[in-house]
Amino acid sequence: MSLCAIFNGRVVLVIDLGRFEECVCQRMGNVHELCAGVLEFAEQGKRVRFQTRSGEEAIAVVLDGCVFTDGDRRCDGLFLACIGRKKYAVLVELKGVSDLAHAFEQIAFVRYQRTAYREIVENFRQADPRGRVLEKAVIVSNGMLQKPDRERLEQEYSVRLLTFFYCEPTSRGPDIREYIGG
Repeated sequence: MSLCAIFNGRVVLVIDLGRFEECVCQRMGNVHELCAGVLEFAEQGKRVRFQTRSGEEAIAVVLDGCVFTDGDRRCDGLFLACIGRKKYAVLVELKGVSDLAHAFEQIAFVRYQRTAYREIVENFRQADPRGRVLEKAVIVSNGMLQKPDRERLEQEYSVRLLTFFYCEPTSRGPDIREYIGG
């Protein structure tokens, strides 16, 4: 079962992650270093969060080292969110200054080649076949990426970013929710 349901007048995120349930960031007792809170990822000075608004629900799923434990390409995390009648799956890659092209490669590989990611997205979509999951991606880096380079990489890897965040190690980290309509 997977859906965004209305319960007591509010939207509730319900998704069966099955074997990946332990990969969800928790409010207390997180065992995953990537979890900086229930809806926040952080790694080596880079942070990103997803602040829900009233009536919205979201979860953060650790991909690197939990859903994906092999040595193949992978993103760091995934936010699953219900906003209004829409469902979002937002891949997150936290990247250092160098090799931003590799971040695009990682996102593309997860989106198009990783069966576990496809399984999670399909479980999220399944309970309401009329609804689709809008798949997005973000890169958070303390490196810069000029617009022409970003457009070239998006075309090369068939990945359109929701946004590219520049993040200083001392910053609170961007809120992905601000970049999603609804």
